[in-house]
Parts: sequence; structure tokens; C-alpha cells
Amino acid sequence: MNIPPSAYKLVTKIFDDPQDSMAMKVVADVCLHPSRVEGFGLNVIECQGLGTPVITTNFTAMGDFTKLGLSVSPEQYEYVANGVVATPDVNGIAQALDDIYEDLVENDLESRVIVTQDKIREAKDWVANHFAQKKVVSAFLYLLKISKKPNRFKHPQISFVSDPMEVPDAPWVIVYDHDNVKIDKLEANRIVKSQKSWKNLPELSLIPIQGIDQSDIYLERSTTPYAVLMRSYLFLQATTIFGSLRLRIGWVMALSKGKFGEFPSRNIARIRVFEENNEDDDDFDDYFDDDYDDFGDHLNEL
Repeated sequence: MNIPPSAYKLVTKIFDDPQDSMAMKVVADVCLHPSRVEGFGLNVIECQGLGTPVITTNFTAMGDFTKLGLSVSPEQYEYVANGVVATPDVNGIAQALDDIYEDLVENDLESRVIVTQDKIREAKDWVANHFAQKKVVSAFLYLLKISKKPNRFKHPQISFVSDPMEVPDAPWVIVYDHDNVKIDKLEANRIVKSQKSWKNLPELSLIPIQGIDQSDIYLERSTTPYAVLMRSYLFLQATTIFGSLRLRIGWVMALSKGKFGEFPSRNIARIRVFEENNEDDDDFDDYFDDDYDDFGDHLNEL
């Protein structure tokens, strides 16, 4: 780290008074917050709301909520009993401190790149707009309201992922080889929506594809078409470790220790057939529910 010792001060005091800790966030040049995992990260939000840049680990909420400052990719990921944690990259964090020091001390306002006046204003506005008391309370009350509706299976229970950059937003996810496999999304949702059916499903199930042996689908070098149903939280944990969809499936398979089953229908997946001068019909695997976006639309209106 190239920051001279005279440029910083290490304070180890624990501030019991919230006003004291908030005052420190105001006068600080940077908030160093490279946790292994954060479900939310209130310090990160508060500091940016006050115009203080942050340095975080680019993992879970910390990476999502870093608007003013730098989020450093972790050194590695580690599986623990309740999920995955990230090991912060010490060298990367030291470099981030150097970069922000240089930006604040050695550059004038017009020359800054990281902590510009525009970025400070944007971060403050983002915090004010997304975490205002009225908006948080309204969104929470809406969640309570929809949780009391008799028909809790109105929304699709399954997301469909065929690209490593896609993120599931339903309790279950079907991960499939879009280039070679077509999925009857309407039928898949119908099966999983039935209360009796989805409660009896294992956390990971292979979806039968006629004439295909999927025993090697988890191998990175495999070319076997695949379709798998799993709990979304398991897929998201695998996403933090692997970029490849096949390796994510393999990780969840290993996690389940062989306790996975077969989807209770053999009619929702089939091999794509491409005919010359006849584009593949995507109606079979392009099912959308207009009600699915109700919650997101409501939040946007707040």
C-alpha cells in the first residue's frame, strides 16, 4: 500500500453512541467494509448516503449496493454449512485504498474519476430513493398483503435459466441446454404449482429427455443436452462459485450426495429439431405470466 502512514489514523474505539458513529462516517474519507458475506450491509448504505465512498467485497449485497467507491472481487469462495462465503482479496483491497487516496488527495475535483461530485450526488439520490422510510414500509406492507392471499400459487413457481448470466426469481429453477432442448414451460409450472406435487419434489431432479442419458451433464467437457429442476437458492449458491451452468449443476448434485430424483413428468422436455428454411417454433418454451411482474411493478410505482 502506497498511502503514507501520516495520511491515516487507526481508531480502535467502539462507539456506543449512534451519533458518534454517524459523525465518524461523515468525516471519514472512505469506509473500508470488505466482509466475507453480508445479507444487507447497513454501513455501506449509510456511508454512501452521507457522500462517503466505500470499499467492499464484490459478493452478495455488498457488490450490489456499492454505488460510490470500489467493490473488489474476492480471492476465493468457501463453502460452509449454511451457504458460501467469500475470502476478501487483501492485495486488491490495498490497491483500492491506493486508488481512492490518489483520487481524493492527488486529483482536483475536476480530475477525479472515482469520487466525483456527480457520483456522490447519484449515490445520495439512490439511497434516498430506495431506502426512504415510506418506501421500505410500503413495500413491506405489500409483502404482508400478498402473503395473505388465498391463492399463493398465482405466480409462476419456476424460473427458466439457459444462460450463465440469467438469475432465477422464483422458488424453483429449471436449468437447461437451450440450444438443444425445448421446455414446455406451461406444463412445468402447472406441475410444480400443485401444492401436493412441489412439496414432494426433491431439491434437485433430472428432467427426462427422450433418448438422452444425462449421467455426465455435470462435466464441463460434456456435450450431452440437459434439463434439471432445482431449488433456486442452491443454484444461486453455485453461481457464486462457478460460471459454467454444467459445473453449477454438478456442485448441487455433489451437495445433495446423490439424493436427487426424476421430475414427475416425462413430457416437458424434448430435443430441438431444426428444419431448413423453417425457424424453430419457440411457442413451446416461451411461457409468460402477466401477473408475475405485479410485485416489481408495484415497487416501481412507489
